[in-house]
Amino acid sequence: MHLRRQTPEVYYFKGKQEVNLYASVGKEVLVNVGYQIDRPVTLRREVDALIEGMVWFCLKHSLLITADKEEVIEKEGCVIKV
Repeated sequence: MHLRRQTPEVYYFKGKQEVNLYASVGKEVLVNVGYQIDRPVTLRREVDALIEGMVWFCLKHSLLITADKEEVIEKEGCVIKV
């Protein structure tokens, strides 16, 4: 809802994997939402999807929103703020 208040143009990205939200609000934003990412397979799925989206849109940063984690993941020249 926060993105919708800023722009009506909120989309999702689907390549080999899916990114939950893509929007342009002064800058392009990619966001995945995962309540818990404790399992390695879940974390990998979310991170790999964001990296695919960042490569597609030529972005260097994205967000992964979770219930209880805060960290920064750097992989393949991309930065994901959890």
